[in-house]
Amino acid sequence: MGAAASMTGETIMSLDKVKDLAGDKWNEDLEAQFEKAYELKDAEGLKLTLKDLMTISPILFLNDDDKIDLDKVKEITLISGGTEWNEIFQELFDTNKNVEEDSNIETIIFSIWKSLLPMLFETIAERELRQAEEYKAMLERRAEGNVIINYQMYNEEFPVKFNSLTAVRIDEDYGLYDVMPGCQIKLSTIPSDRRTVYENENNGRIAPWVKESPEGTYQELLAGETYYCIVIENPDQYKKDMVELSKRLESEDKDTEAKPRQEGCSCLYGNPCQDPYVCLDWDNRWKVSLANGMTQAEIKRAGIMPG
Repeated sequence: MGAAASMTGETIMSLDKVKDLAGDKWNEDLEAQFEKAYELKDAEGLKLTLKDLMTISPILFLNDDDKIDLDKVKEITLISGGTEWNEIFQELFDTNKNVEEDSNIETIIFSIWKSLLPMLFETIAERELRQAEEYKAMLERRAEGNVIINYQMYNEEFPVKFNSLTAVRIDEDYGLYDVMPGCQIKLSTIPSDRRTVYENENNGRIAPWVKESPEGTYQELLAGETYYCIVIENPDQYKKDMVELSKRLESEDKDTEAKPRQEGCSCLYGNPCQDPYVCLDWDNRWKVSLANGMTQAEIKRAGIMPG
């Protein structure tokens, strides 16, 4: 660019100088890129120079038809893209390179390199647009077929059409509304025993659910994927079921010899814990209870919410 003609590679670059160089190309992404590079240099007790900037923001200095050699390509890839050189990059370069006849130097046209690895050069807005287009294309490719719906020990296939499936269709096979009247059937890409871990690892952010529109009709499902069914019981129904279960268990204890019990995890005696603070394996309490005498039929009759 013309504004850089009077500068040398060691010219110290302030934000105003960079903006002057960028002209109409200046945007928030470039400013964020500059600030990051400036902070890194400052932490080392160094100054940001024009030479640094030419590698950090090559789009300010290179025209689309400029030729860049392999060393420059590697430098731009590492500093501008923050990505180490690898065999895939080398193969892309070798497939699209030119060899200068007089010097035998290997070069590539800058516009070609940008097209091969756009993520190294795109702005935030361009990246969001690309990702949206890629996601839309993926939905179209996988709009028809089957998905696996995991619910406790069940892993049944269900057909999706236009990336969609309904809770009613899931209930046809799993009978959840009969077992837990008034419940909500939710789908997630994250297993129930991982949702709390996800929230802890993401500063309390709620683990995402599969999109529903309208409620009970799941959208944007991808054929071939596995989704996890998580049932949220109606709170009033849950209280009623727990009272009935308590009465039934009390009645059974009177008729049969009671198992030796001690205060603590009741899953070990076939009765899923209701308090996570005494449970030895809260996320797997249903499996533990099943393994210790509580049958699946009993769980269904009781209408207890899993997960």
